[in-house]
Amino acid sequence: MLEQSVRDVLQDFDQSGTAFTASMLVSALRESGTGADERLLDEPDIEAFVTDFVTRRRDELDGGPRQIVGLEIEPEQKWGFKDA
Repeated sequence: MLEQSVRDVLQDFDQSGTAFTASMLVSALRESGTGADERLLDEPDIEAFVTDFVTRRRDELDGGPRQIVGLEIEPEQKWGFKDA
């Protein structure tokens, strides 16, 4: 269920055109009221989980009409969506 919530939030970022970081995704998940997943958002490794999920999602979208691209690595990894 958390993975679907992350997908939904990623779609929101895509539609808004806003670049995002793992911490921004976690904040957006909190604001979206993920319900049963709320306790998972307090886990110490939640940002690592989100980063891993974004990486997997980027690989899934590779070659499609919309792609996730890395925009920055330092000081915090930041991604955005672009047309292929």
